[in-house]
Amino acid sequence: MDLVPDLRNHLAAEQQANRDLRQRDQQMRLALDALGGGRWEWDISRQKLACHGRFYAAFGMEAADTEDAWERWHTRKHPADAARLADKMDRAMRGQLDTYEAEFRILDTAGRWRWVISRGLVDERDADGRPLTLLGMDVDITAQREVEEALRASEAKYTTIYQTLPDPAGISRISDGRYLDVNPAFCELLGEGRDAVLGRTSTELNIWASPTERARMLETYQREGRVDRLPMVAQRNGERVPGLMSARRIVVEGEDCFLFVFHDMTEAQRISDELRALNNLLQQAGRMARLGAWESSRTRGMVYWSDVCYDIHGLPQVPRWRVTTSNVSWRPRGRTRCTAHRTTASTAERNGAWRSKSSAPMAATPGCAQAARRCCRTAPSPACAACCRTLTRPSAPSSGYASRKTGFHASFT
Repeated sequence: MDLVPDLRNHLAAEQQANRDLRQRDQQMRLALDALGGGRWEWDISRQKLACHGRFYAAFGMEAADTEDAWERWHTRKHPADAARLADKMDRAMRGQLDTYEAEFRILDTAGRWRWVISRGLVDERDADGRPLTLLGMDVDITAQREVEEALRASEAKYTTIYQTLPDPAGISRISDGRYLDVNPAFCELLGEGRDAVLGRTSTELNIWASPTERARMLETYQREGRVDRLPMVAQRNGERVPGLMSARRIVVEGEDCFLFVFHDMTEAQRISDELRALNNLLQQAGRMARLGAWESSRTRGMVYWSDVCYDIHGLPQVPRWRVTTSNVSWRPRGRTRCTAHRTTASTAERNGAWRSKSSAPMAATPGCAQAARRCCRTAPSPACAACCRTLTRPSAPSSGYASRKTGFHASFT
């Protein structure tokens, strides 16, 4: 009679354990469904696969506990992945592995390759300790793999750009200027290896020509929140290297850093200096040869008028007239009659007469035309042209030169 209560208690405990087991099984299935996965069991002695969960329906495995379940599942694997995992799979199926993990592609019923991660471990052993069953789960990780692939592709692209950038670039901490990364162009600029640069500050490497250079960059960043083409001067083996610095703030491992690019302007500066020197020589040669030069633009008018041109045509350095066309249009300011009425044709010839690029004669004011008909009607002198007007309008940008010695003027469109 005493055994009845004990049996009842034992049965009640067993029923509670089964309820708890079913509840945990249901919770696990819900969790796997939320993860986009399913649960599988592998019977080692029977070499039979059993799958559980809605996950397998996408791969045509609705009837998961069938004799051909393994063959139907395995034939959907990507051939390259199946060959890569063949040895591991064979050892796991024979019970030679205590744990199993693999990532592979498998074809779903819509014809898309899905990435799946499969993990399992030995669930049951016989009296001699040999594995009897493997228990595991499969989870769809396609979205995760796509993100990883996109990140790898993006990293590869920007790493290639960064490494092949002809300008020195890198990452440095804003707080102390310590370099966390630099590209090959930066190392070439300094003449130092990458390992010799990383972990050191710009002060330790003596990069800047002046101690105030980095301070100016920080002031610009604090004022504007960025650095755009800031003129700075670095140095290499004691030689000054002018350049333009651009930098943006990024966060690396929780620290504020600069991602910077330094555009070396040494060659541009050299070319600019050479052009300036050549221009000075040309101006000196023009003065020595008494050769004047000018340039006119359709939109901006007279762009350039050399000092020699002023002198050749007997005009003041700050004239009240202005040249507005490539045909040499002279316009007075505040005058309607010629003040050079005493100018004669011989004066025009002596000073070097202008000839219009247009075949039409230039028009002059009546007073000027009466005093110097030859000058104003054919080739007005500079003194006469100071107050005369032309009827022609701008045609195209042009440039030219004039010589006082030959009395010749030419223009080029």
